[in-house]
Amino acid sequence: MKKYPIYFLMLLLLGSCTYSGCNREKPVPLFSLPEEIKAWGYFKPGSWWLYQEDSTGIRDCVWVSSAGIQYNEDWNDGKLTSRYETGSVALQTSTSNSVIDYQIRERNFFLRQVWAEQKIDFQFSLFSYNDNNEIFFNGNVFSFTSCQINNTSYNNVKRVNSNIKFSVLVNNIYTYSYHECEFWLAKNQGFLKKILRTPVDTTYWSIINYHIEQ
Repeated sequence: MKKYPIYFLMLLLLGSCTYSGCNREKPVPLFSLPEEIKAWGYFKPGSWWLYQEDSTGIRDCVWVSSAGIQYNEDWNDGKLTSRYETGSVALQTSTSNSVIDYQIRERNFFLRQVWAEQKIDFQFSLFSYNDNNEIFFNGNVFSFTSCQINNTSYNNVKRVNSNIKFSVLVNNIYTYSYHECEFWLAKNQGFLKKILRTPVDTTYWSIINYHIEQ
């Protein structure tokens, strides 16, 4: 008779453990930034690119002033629904007096450039990607197994022709216009060539040298 209370208690404990196991919520997975995507647009401080404007010979150095991977959470009715990473890279220029930044978020790689003195800027998604890390460039894409820029060969280069929306601030009023720009880039190397057709001029920037901080 003394064994029955112990047996009953064991059944209660087993039932309680089984119930809690069935009702335990699954942990929300963390969606990290894929390395394949970061290879196209995430660079660490210490990375730099030296360009030359083809028509004038003016040189412009672009360097990473700050970069970081941010952790984000989405909540709905007090419940955690998603956890994910976003990336940001801020760049400075020595000659063109513009500020550039990259944003990897919402499965897109956003490129933004601001010319403060001329009050001109643009922002657009250069490419998006899916769950399989397949990249879809926004514009007409041309692929080259190799190409030569300023007597240096580069492999697996993408040329993207994109129609970009520029904004210009005049007398506190924004006006907008579209201009086709070209971007040549390679994985783990960044932008090799840029043809920027802004509302005020057209510049042809080609890479001379670069360093990617590991």
